[in-house]
Amino acid sequence: MFTSLIGRPVLSISEGSDQCTVGSLFCLWGSDDQVSFEVNLDSVARSGVRIHPSVLQLSRRKPAAP
Repeated sequence: MFTSLIGRPVLSISEGSDQCTVGSLFCLWGSDDQVSFEVNLDSVARSGVRIHPSVLQLSRRKPAAP
């Protein structure tokens, strides 16, 4: 599905799955009392979708690689 959307400004959101690393722009993660999200910056850069910097700051930050 994602290959047919390359070059088109489409916002894609996945929920806690492998699609987060494949092509979704946003990945939702839920626990008992909260929902968080990650942003796939590679997919955002290729998508043509513009995301406000404030939204990027809200996303869950991944720890830096050693």
